[in-house]
Amino acid sequence: MPTFNGAKNIEETLRSIFTQTVEIDQLICSDDKSSDETVSIIKSFANKTLTELVVVSHIPNGVTANYLNTLKYVTGDLVLVADQDDIWVADKVECVVKAFNASSVSLVCHDSQLVNHELSDLGKTVRGSARRSRALTRKFDRANDERNLEIFLSGGTPLLAHTLAFRSSLIPILLQKPADINQWWFEEWLSCVALTSGRLKLIDRSLVAYRQHSGQTSGGFSNRELQSSLNVNPVGKYHNRIQKISYCAQICSTQGVVSEPFRYRVLSDYVQFLEARQTILMDKGLGSVLMGSIKLLLLGRYHRYAKGFFSFGMDFLVSVRGSK
Repeated sequence: MPTFNGAKNIEETLRSIFTQTVEIDQLICSDDKSSDETVSIIKSFANKTLTELVVVSHIPNGVTANYLNTLKYVTGDLVLVADQDDIWVADKVECVVKAFNASSVSLVCHDSQLVNHELSDLGKTVRGSARRSRALTRKFDRANDERNLEIFLSGGTPLLAHTLAFRSSLIPILLQKPADINQWWFEEWLSCVALTSGRLKLIDRSLVAYRQHSGQTSGGFSNRELQSSLNVNPVGKYHNRIQKISYCAQICSTQGVVSEPFRYRVLSDYVQFLEARQTILMDKGLGSVLMGSIKLLLLGRYHRYAKGFFSFGMDFLVSVRGSK
């Protein structure tokens, strides 16, 4: 649990974590020099429990670095990520542990109920409706390992940090996150590493009350407007994504954690798809842009690694806009 000036809600969060149907073995809090009573509240709570509660100091360098700092002190086999102001459902740990019953599962993700700062239900979840959440879970459950990775790469699955749990065997790789690749959030880096080495298991329940407020450092749904894809520089976006996926595949290969060679093939195909989209969008000729996009569409790349006709149409619209 990374912390920073969370005194207002952290005791309530700690209480929900320490009253689970299955007890946790250890809680690690990494604090970014809070100026309020956050640390003293945690230490006071530590005196009330027999469970190991570790509080470490961290020199502020962004929330991702603070998440990674907690991993240096993990001693258990499974790691559940926590935010300082969320409330865990009483059987969250029990549900997550059960989800790891298959050895191929490297990452578990659950849904979260959106609430306001007073914990009043906002009537929606991170994944949307309960029906959508269940449909998405069934989609991943039906998928074999290869398709599971492809579904993740194609996007559309909210994998926020506080919803994730993973095997601690991944920590040595996670701690090698490069600082020179921009905007690589903790949850994205964790997901890339975990799904390069194993598969994702989705839980179709909301296991956390996820507070929405202006002060949160990650996530945020109730007041956030999605930025239009037309306002994003796609060439730069693809270059950044190519860097990320290529580095992840390389570092996982070096560490020898991937037993199924097809994962590298999937990642390689995905990088080639991004490179092709990047090349197409750099071309100022609308005719060649359209032909290149149609070729990728006919090969099934847009449907396999993106959002199908929607992504195809967005590429063409961005190209039209750029050619004016």
